[in-house]
Order: sequence, then C-alpha cells, then structure tokens
Amino acid sequence: MQSMSSSNASSSNLRNPKWINRVFISFDAKDVEEEPFIFTLYAHLKKAGIRTCFDPVDTVRRRQETLPSRLQAIERSRLSVVIFSKGYAGSTECLVELENIMDCHRVKGHIVFPVFYGVNLWNVRKQKGEFGALFEGMVKNVHKDRVLNWRRALSEAAFFPGCRATPRRYRHTIVDFQASDEIVHIVCMMLDGKYLSCTYHQIGKSIHTKNIYDSLSNDLESVHLVGIWGKGGSGKTTIAKVIYNNMCHSFEGSIFLANIKDEWKQDNGKEYLQKQLLTEINSSTDLIMNSTEMEKILPHKRVLVVLDDVSQRDQLISLCGSPVWFGPGSMILITAREKHLLDDLELDFEYEMKGMESSESLQLFGSHAFKNDSPAGNLIKLSKKAISHCGGLPLALEVLGSLLLDRKRSEWKSILKLLKRNQSNEVLNILKVSYDFLDHNEKKIFIEIACFYIGMDRHNITQLLNGCGLAAETGISKLIELSLLKVDMNNKLEMHDLFQDMGSDLNDLKPKSKWIHNVFLSFRGVDTRRSFTSHLYATLQNAGMAVYMDDNLERGENISSSLLQAIEVSRVSIIIFSINYANSRWCLQELEKIMECHRTLGQEVLPVFYGVEPSEVRNQIGSFGKALGGLVQRISDTKDMIISWKRALTEAANLSGWNLNDYRDGVMMHRVTVLFLVTLNG
Repeated sequence: MQSMSSSNASSSNLRNPKWINRVFISFDAKDVEEEPFIFTLYAHLKKAGIRTCFDPVDTVRRRQETLPSRLQAIERSRLSVVIFSKGYAGSTECLVELENIMDCHRVKGHIVFPVFYGVNLWNVRKQKGEFGALFEGMVKNVHKDRVLNWRRALSEAAFFPGCRATPRRYRHTIVDFQASDEIVHIVCMMLDGKYLSCTYHQIGKSIHTKNIYDSLSNDLESVHLVGIWGKGGSGKTTIAKVIYNNMCHSFEGSIFLANIKDEWKQDNGKEYLQKQLLTEINSSTDLIMNSTEMEKILPHKRVLVVLDDVSQRDQLISLCGSPVWFGPGSMILITAREKHLLDDLELDFEYEMKGMESSESLQLFGSHAFKNDSPAGNLIKLSKKAISHCGGLPLALEVLGSLLLDRKRSEWKSILKLLKRNQSNEVLNILKVSYDFLDHNEKKIFIEIACFYIGMDRHNITQLLNGCGLAAETGISKLIELSLLKVDMNNKLEMHDLFQDMGSDLNDLKPKSKWIHNVFLSFRGVDTRRSFTSHLYATLQNAGMAVYMDDNLERGENISSSLLQAIEVSRVSIIIFSINYANSRWCLQELEKIMECHRTLGQEVLPVFYGVEPSEVRNQIGSFGKALGGLVQRISDTKDMIISWKRALTEAANLSGWNLNDYRDGVMMHRVTVLFLVTLNG
C-alpha cells in the first residue's frame, strides 16, 4: 500500500547528526551582484532558524576557492534550494554543484527545491532558449560524458515541485519578500516532512482556496466538517493539498489520507487506513483498530484530517464516524466525486469544484501548449477549440496542452478531430488520444507504472525497467512531459487515479482463452518455500495475477497429472533455481514439461537463480551439479531421461532471467520479477 502523508511522518533522518546544515543554496554568483533576491531569501531562512551554507556576500568574495567546501557542504545538508537564473547554465561551478546535488538526492535522499528565477522551466528541462544557448556555449570543450551528466541533472531537477520568482533590479521589493516568504514556508514544511507536492500552476487556485478559507469559522470549540466534490480531474485533491500545506502548522496533529478509494480495495484496507490515522495523530504504533479506540484517542487533540477521494459511505463511517471523535477546533476536510456521499454529513461548508472559466482555461492550456500563458497568434482559434474539449477541467487542459506542445498547425487539427468523435468523458477521451501518440516502449512503461509502481522512487524504477529491456529514462521523461506522470519532492512517482484506472484496463495480465493461470511457480520447497518463494507468490498475487503454486499437492516419486496440466495452461513459468532444485526428481519433471510447453505452446519462461550461478545450472557444476549427481545415484531412471533433464537445465539457464545474487534487497528482486513478467506478457 502506498504510504500516507502526515505531519508526524518519520523525520529521524531529518535530525540525523550527519546533516550539519539544513539548507544549501546553489546560485550563480553574478546574479547575486545584480539581484537582491538571494540576499532576501538568505535573510528570511536565517530568521526562520534554518541554518544555511555560506552567506551570499561571503560566497561571492571567495567563490573561486570554496568549490570543494561547497561540494562537501551539499553532502552535509538535508535540502538544496537551486536558483535557476539566466546565468546558471553558463557557470561550470553551478553545474558541478547541481551534479553533486542530484547524486546526493539519488544516494542519500537529499531534497531538491528548484526556483525558476527569470527563466522558463521548459528551457531548463530541455536546455533551450537563452538558458540553453548559454549552456551550449559553455560545454563546447567539455567531455561528452560530463555534458550528458549535466543535462540529466538539469532535466531531473527541473521536474521537481518548486516555484517561480521574477527578477527585480532594485533592492528588497515586495515581490522579493513574497517569493522569499513562500520559499521559506515550503522549505520549513519539507524539512519537517509535512509538505505535499502540488502542481506548479496557480491559475484558478486562489479563488477556490479563498472561497473555502472565507467559509471557515474561527470557533475553536467546534469541529469543522468541510466537503469538496466535483468531477475527476477538476482539481479537488490539488486544492485539498494547498489547504493542508497552508494550515497544517496551526494544528496539534495533521494527516492527509490520500487515494482512499484505491487503498480501501486492498487487503485489510480499512484497518490500514484506520491505523494510519491513529498512528500519525497519536504517534504510536501499538494500537487496536476499532471505533472505541478511535473515540478514545482522537478527542484529545486539535487536528487537521484530510480524507481524499472518498467513494463509499462506509469509508466515512470508519474514518470520521462522528465529530465527537475529534478535539475542539479540529477540521475534517473530505473530497469526493459524488455529492450524495456528503449529503448525510452535517457539513459546515460544502464546495463544488466547477470547471474553470474560459480565460483561466486558455491561460492554463497555454502554459503547457506554448511554455507560457498565451497562445501563439496563428493558433488562438485552435486553442479555443482545444479548451472546448476540456470542460474547464485542469487535468484535461494540462494533458491536452502537453500533447500539443511543439506540434505543427496541421497536427493540431488532426488531434482535435480525434477528440471531436467522443466527448462523453473529457479527461479519459484526451488521455486515450494522448496514450495513442506514445510509442510501444512508452506505452509499456505507462502501463507498468500505473499498475505497479506509483509511490516508488523514480531512480529505482528506471533501473528496474531498464533491466527489462525498456528505455526507461527517456520513456519516463516523456510521460512527465505529457503530464501523464508526476514526480514529487522525494522523487516518488505520482499519477492521477483516472490514469491508473486506464492503465489497469490496458494491462494485459488477465488470463486469455487458453491460459487459466498467469504464472506457474516451479521451486524446491526445502530451499525457498518459506523465504523467497512465499514472498514472490504474495507479490504476484497482489499485482493481480493468477498464480499456481503446488503447495497442496501430495508428493510422490512421479509428478501428478494435475500439475502437468497446470503447467500447460499457464502463460508464464517462473523457475526458481536453488542449490537443491536438481536433487528433486519432481522438480526436474516439472522443468522438462515447462521447456516442452515453451517450445510447442509459446509459453514464456523466466529463470531466477537463488543462491546459485547461471553457469552452475547451465553446466551442472558446483553445488548445483553435486545435487544433481546425488539424485542420479539414488534413482533408476534411464540414461535418456537424465540426458533430457540436463538438456532442459541447460536450455532454461540460457534464457534471460534474474540472478538474485546481484541484489541485496529481496523485495526489490520481487518487484523486478513482476515487472519482467508483465513485460513478457505485453
């Protein structure tokens, strides 16, 4: 299950003694001499009690001699604020800093917060425009591998949630103070583990949040219930996150329970969500999950609780059964697609997320289709046609704008014609068209992430997908560019639940006509049943696969006919080669049948090497060979049968698979196996 966001999230790593400084500011020294913004930001961070590396004045004076010290300071800092200015890409030192920042992010979980100071985030991501021209001029004589690392660092850093700031050429303007205050507020929340990532755009947000804030009472004696409802993609979750980010510090405890609809469907989903609520607010894990326990604990604190994407009445009853559960002055914010779910609650305020006005829609669409808020002159009419397909839904505007970015006028017309055919659901209609424009590699990555890897680290998943023969780095970047996928401040992958639902529908894991099982597991029980195989079985089942595991069959000298039949009707066989696998006549008979089905029925075979090397299996040598030799000595099978087994072992070991000895983390191996299986099945 995906983790919930809360104010009491584990922050022991934030207090780790190795973090000598809390914040490192990466900036171009020339900009400091011309702009007051960084001075203002530094002063505000210092005022907030946040220890930062290097006073900007001191850094300018000793810039040339402090690069090694700054690189060391990055490694000892919890978070880096990267000020992308026009001169940043022209500074070798800035790029070296950024490269080190991103390395620390991948290895140590270092937090990255980008500030786009007078530059367009698209130009930073793609190294285009004036920013890109300066970069290209600077790297002419730099080794290509170093340039590639810098490009990757710029692209990845620019995808993190951050903010924009406008340069001012005179000191301490109101704009400088406002931008600095916003950054300091977010940085404080990030350091405390409270901040929830939101989309960059602010278009239309302010009016929604203002309307909700204006409705709230200052009464500290009552529990306030607020409901937000509207279509999928209308921005309910985004507004709830904005409110949470702005208000959570005002409460004794706070929690944002995300994706309740999906979490509820999981095994023990109800108990899991209740435990999250009680654990985070009560800072305790030793709890019994029931209504009595919740009524007993919750009333003692003034809390902020956000229940996001509620889809059933039972969810509300289980998570906020009555206002008396919560302490005086608490606020319970609920988001739902269906209004009727909120009707039975005694809400203090109910708010409908309506579609954006035409002017706001055009502005948001333009920020994605043109890299700015205004459409190009020759595309104004087509832009207005485009937004007419979006129903004022922010998600639809973002996805369609991203799809049309950098396309010719003729391509715009073709895409809009495709949209005109089906207008039953604005977001899904646009998503399907956007999905169709992906190449085969990108489609497979979209499905894998939607079904299995939401909430996981982008870097880890990139490696997993690369290991399965997919071009993950470019594929994931393409999905992000098309607004089909997002990355939060912790580098975790995020996707709207509408997109996840579509990914599940597209997933080709359900058994086809002749395939009754998705997966057949062949393993030596004495070696792996209670360790790797049991975990793998659970992982595959949780991924929605029909798995055959011969745990309940009565053992004997010869393999049972029902087991042979199970192999024939399985789409994929996973063979877990362990030290004693070849010491079992039963296992070798399974293997022989599996390889026969591989040749005659097109069944896919995935070998996993658990405690043995592929070469030992392939050549029947070492400990694995000794196990086979022990079996041969005690059985009376013919020489032809033994030769057949050896042939099957060699053939299976030559197939592409996974060597578990290459992985320290068994759970990671399970995820790799699931992903590889899905890839084969696609």
